[in-house]
Amino acid sequence: MKCRLTYVHPLTSASSQVEFENEIVIGRSPGIEGFSLETDDVTISSRATILRCTPLGLQITNSSTYSEIEVFVEVGVRLVFPGESVVTIESCQILITGQQNRFRLEVEVLEFQSIPTVAISGTQRLIDEVRVAPERWPVAVALCASRFYPDRFGVQIMSANEISIFLKHRGLEVTPKAVNHKIQRLREDIEEKSAVPLNNREDLVEFLVRNKVVSRDDVNDLLYS
Repeated sequence: MKCRLTYVHPLTSASSQVEFENEIVIGRSPGIEGFSLETDDVTISSRATILRCTPLGLQITNSSTYSEIEVFVEVGVRLVFPGESVVTIESCQILITGQQNRFRLEVEVLEFQSIPTVAISGTQRLIDEVRVAPERWPVAVALCASRFYPDRFGVQIMSANEISIFLKHRGLEVTPKAVNHKIQRLREDIEEKSAVPLNNREDLVEFLVRNKVVSRDDVNDLLYS
Protein backbone atom coordinates (compact mmCIF):
# COMPACT_ATOMS: atom_id res chain seq x y z
CA MET A 1 0.00 0.00 0.00
CA LYS A 2 1.19 3.50 -0.80
CA CYS A 3 -0.31 6.81 0.31
CA ARG A 4 0.37 10.52 -0.10
CA LEU A 5 -0.11 12.95 2.78
CA THR A 6 -0.73 16.63 1.99
CA TYR A 7 -0.87 19.34 4.65
CA VAL A 8 -1.55 23.07 4.35
CA HIS A 9 -0.67 25.04 7.46
CA PRO A 10 -3.80 26.89 8.69
CA LEU A 11 -1.90 30.14 9.43
CA THR A 12 0.91 30.38 6.88
CA SER A 13 -0.79 28.42 4.06
CA ALA A 14 2.57 26.70 3.52
CA SER A 15 2.03 23.33 1.85
CA SER A 16 3.99 20.15 2.49
CA GLN A 17 3.63 16.67 1.08
CA VAL A 18 5.07 13.25 1.79
CA GLU A 19 4.50 9.74 0.47
CA PHE A 20 4.64 6.71 2.75
CA GLU A 21 4.27 2.94 2.52
CA ASN A 22 4.62 1.87 6.14
CA GLU A 23 3.89 4.18 9.07
CA ILE A 24 3.99 7.89 9.75
CA VAL A 25 3.47 9.72 13.06
CA ILE A 26 1.79 13.14 12.96
CA GLY A 27 1.70 15.71 15.73
CA ARG A 28 3.14 18.79 17.41
CA SER A 29 6.55 17.19 17.95
CA PRO A 30 6.53 13.68 16.44
CA GLY A 31 10.30 13.21 16.25
CA ILE A 32 12.80 13.16 13.40
CA GLU A 33 10.94 10.49 11.43
CA GLY A 34 7.52 12.01 12.03
CA PHE A 35 5.42 14.66 10.29
CA SER A 36 5.20 17.91 12.26
CA LEU A 37 2.11 20.12 12.21
CA GLU A 38 4.45 23.03 13.03
CA THR A 39 2.42 24.42 15.89
CA ASP A 40 3.08 25.36 19.51
CA ASP A 41 -0.51 24.61 20.53
CA VAL A 42 -0.01 22.41 23.61
CA THR A 43 -3.52 20.95 23.19
CA ILE A 44 -2.16 19.11 20.14
CA SER A 45 -0.30 16.01 21.30
CA SER A 46 3.30 15.47 20.30
CA ARG A 47 2.11 12.26 18.65
CA ALA A 48 -1.50 13.05 17.79
CA THR A 49 -2.17 10.59 14.99
CA ILE A 50 -0.50 7.53 13.52
CA LEU A 51 -1.14 6.47 9.92
CA ARG A 52 -0.22 2.88 9.11
CA CYS A 53 -0.44 0.97 5.83
CA THR A 54 -1.82 -2.52 6.52
CA PRO A 55 -3.07 -5.46 4.43
CA LEU A 56 -6.62 -4.30 5.21
CA GLY A 57 -6.08 -0.67 4.22
CA LEU A 58 -5.01 2.59 5.83
CA GLN A 59 -5.22 2.38 9.62
CA ILE A 60 -5.76 5.76 11.31
CA THR A 61 -5.06 5.75 15.05
CA ASN A 62 -5.84 8.56 17.45
CA SER A 63 -2.72 8.51 19.63
CA SER A 64 -3.45 11.84 21.33
CA THR A 65 -4.32 12.35 24.96
CA TYR A 66 -6.70 15.27 24.50
CA SER A 67 -9.61 14.82 22.13
CA GLU A 68 -11.14 12.98 19.23
CA ILE A 69 -10.09 13.41 15.63
CA GLU A 70 -12.44 13.47 12.65
CA VAL A 71 -11.93 11.26 9.61
CA PHE A 72 -13.90 12.24 6.51
CA VAL A 73 -14.57 9.46 4.00
CA GLU A 74 -17.05 9.10 1.16
CA VAL A 75 -19.92 7.90 3.35
CA GLY A 76 -19.50 10.60 5.99
CA VAL A 77 -17.38 11.45 9.00
CA ARG A 78 -16.07 9.12 11.70
CA LEU A 79 -15.14 10.37 15.15
CA VAL A 80 -12.05 8.54 16.43
CA PHE A 81 -11.43 8.88 20.15
CA PRO A 82 -8.03 8.61 21.90
CA GLY A 83 -6.69 5.06 21.65
CA GLU A 84 -9.12 4.07 18.90
CA SER A 85 -8.41 3.23 15.26
CA VAL A 86 -10.34 3.07 12.00
CA VAL A 87 -9.35 1.45 8.72
CA THR A 88 -10.24 2.72 5.26
CA ILE A 89 -9.29 1.82 1.70
CA GLU A 90 -10.42 5.23 0.45
CA SER A 91 -8.66 8.55 0.24
CA CYS A 92 -9.76 10.69 3.18
CA GLN A 93 -9.38 13.90 5.15
CA ILE A 94 -8.28 13.98 8.77
CA LEU A 95 -9.14 16.90 11.03
CA ILE A 96 -7.17 17.46 14.23
CA THR A 97 -8.64 20.20 16.40
CA GLY A 98 -6.67 22.16 18.97
CA GLN A 99 -7.47 25.13 21.16
CA GLN A 100 -5.92 27.56 18.68
CA ASN A 101 -6.47 26.03 15.24
CA ARG A 102 -7.90 23.14 13.24
CA PHE A 103 -5.36 21.11 11.27
CA ARG A 104 -6.60 19.40 8.12
CA LEU A 105 -4.66 16.60 6.42
CA GLU A 106 -5.43 15.10 3.03
CA VAL A 107 -4.49 11.44 2.59
CA GLU A 108 -4.61 10.04 -0.92
CA VAL A 109 -4.47 6.28 -1.45
CA LEU A 110 -2.10 5.83 -4.39
CA GLU A 111 -1.70 2.05 -4.47
CA PHE A 112 -3.60 -0.67 -2.68
CA GLN A 113 -3.66 -4.40 -3.27
CA SER A 114 -6.54 -5.83 -1.33
CA ILE A 115 -6.54 -9.08 0.55
CA PRO A 116 -7.40 -11.81 -1.98
CA THR A 117 -11.10 -12.47 -2.02
CA VAL A 118 -11.78 -16.16 -1.59
CA ALA A 119 -14.38 -18.24 -3.33
CA ILE A 120 -17.91 -18.27 -1.95
CA SER A 121 -20.07 -21.34 -2.37
CA GLY A 122 -23.50 -22.40 -1.16
CA THR A 123 -25.97 -20.32 0.76
CA GLN A 124 -23.82 -20.20 3.89
CA ARG A 125 -21.00 -17.74 3.32
CA LEU A 126 -17.48 -19.16 3.52
CA ILE A 127 -14.05 -17.56 3.88
CA ASP A 128 -11.72 -20.31 2.73
CA GLU A 129 -12.33 -22.89 5.48
CA VAL A 130 -13.86 -20.39 7.92
CA ARG A 131 -17.56 -20.72 8.53
CA VAL A 132 -19.64 -18.09 10.25
CA ALA A 133 -21.40 -20.28 12.77
CA PRO A 134 -25.22 -19.94 12.66
CA GLU A 135 -25.33 -18.72 16.25
CA ARG A 136 -22.93 -15.88 15.35
CA TRP A 137 -24.49 -14.98 12.00
CA PRO A 138 -27.08 -12.36 13.19
CA VAL A 139 -24.39 -10.59 15.22
CA ALA A 140 -22.00 -10.59 12.26
CA VAL A 141 -24.68 -9.08 10.01
CA ALA A 142 -25.65 -6.43 12.57
CA LEU A 143 -21.98 -5.56 13.04
CA CYS A 144 -21.71 -4.74 9.33
CA ALA A 145 -25.04 -2.93 8.99
CA SER A 146 -23.58 0.58 9.20
CA ARG A 147 -21.34 -0.08 6.19
CA PHE A 148 -24.39 -0.55 3.97
CA TYR A 149 -26.80 1.90 5.62
CA PRO A 150 -24.79 4.71 7.27
CA ASP A 151 -27.79 7.06 7.10
CA ARG A 152 -29.81 4.65 9.21
CA PHE A 153 -27.17 3.23 11.55
CA GLY A 154 -24.52 5.97 11.50
CA VAL A 155 -20.97 5.70 10.23
CA GLN A 156 -19.73 4.08 13.43
CA ILE A 157 -20.03 0.34 14.00
CA MET A 158 -22.83 -0.42 16.45
CA SER A 159 -21.78 -1.13 20.03
CA ALA A 160 -22.55 -4.44 21.72
CA ASN A 161 -25.46 -2.82 23.55
CA GLU A 162 -26.85 -1.36 20.32
CA ILE A 163 -26.56 -4.70 18.54
CA SER A 164 -28.33 -6.42 21.45
CA ILE A 165 -31.23 -3.95 21.24
CA PHE A 166 -31.33 -4.17 17.44
CA LEU A 167 -31.57 -7.97 17.53
CA LYS A 168 -34.13 -7.94 20.34
CA HIS A 169 -36.45 -5.88 18.14
CA ARG A 170 -36.20 -8.73 15.64
CA GLY A 171 -37.06 -11.41 18.15
CA LEU A 172 -33.50 -12.49 18.98
CA GLU A 173 -32.41 -12.39 22.62
CA VAL A 174 -28.66 -11.77 22.77
CA THR A 175 -27.13 -9.92 25.72
CA PRO A 176 -24.37 -7.33 25.16
CA LYS A 177 -21.93 -9.70 26.89
CA ALA A 178 -22.91 -12.49 24.49
CA VAL A 179 -22.54 -10.11 21.53
CA ASN A 180 -18.97 -9.30 22.55
CA HIS A 181 -18.20 -12.99 23.01
CA LYS A 182 -19.55 -13.93 19.58
CA ILE A 183 -17.60 -11.13 17.88
CA GLN A 184 -14.41 -12.13 19.64
CA ARG A 185 -14.84 -15.80 18.71
CA LEU A 186 -15.59 -14.89 15.08
CA ARG A 187 -12.51 -12.66 14.87
CA GLU A 188 -10.26 -15.32 16.37
CA ASP A 189 -11.69 -18.00 14.08
CA ILE A 190 -11.06 -15.94 10.95
CA GLU A 191 -7.55 -15.02 12.06
CA GLU A 192 -6.69 -18.65 12.73
CA LYS A 193 -8.04 -20.02 9.46
CA SER A 194 -7.11 -17.18 7.08
CA ALA A 195 -3.88 -15.90 8.70
CA VAL A 196 -5.22 -12.37 8.26
CA PRO A 197 -4.53 -10.12 11.28
CA LEU A 198 -7.70 -8.46 12.55
CA ASN A 199 -6.67 -5.97 15.21
CA ASN A 200 -10.10 -4.63 16.04
CA ARG A 201 -13.76 -4.65 15.01
CA GLU A 202 -13.14 -2.24 12.17
CA ASP A 203 -10.72 -4.76 10.67
CA LEU A 204 -13.25 -7.56 11.13
CA VAL A 205 -16.03 -5.59 9.42
CA GLU A 206 -13.76 -4.61 6.52
CA PHE A 207 -12.85 -8.27 6.02
CA LEU A 208 -16.45 -9.49 6.18
CA VAL A 209 -17.71 -6.85 3.75
CA ARG A 210 -14.81 -6.94 1.30
CA ASN A 211 -14.90 -10.72 1.01
CA LYS A 212 -18.70 -10.63 0.61
CA VAL A 213 -19.20 -12.66 3.75
CA VAL A 214 -21.90 -10.17 4.71
CA SER A 215 -23.80 -8.40 1.94
CA ARG A 216 -26.48 -5.74 1.68
CA ASP A 217 -29.00 -8.53 1.02
CA ASP A 218 -28.01 -10.18 4.31
CA VAL A 219 -28.66 -6.94 6.16
CA ASN A 220 -31.99 -6.55 4.37
CA ASP A 221 -32.94 -10.11 5.35
CA LEU A 222 -32.26 -9.30 8.98
CA LEU A 223 -34.08 -5.98 8.80
CA TYR A 224 -37.24 -7.25 7.14
CA SER A 225 -37.45 -10.90 8.17
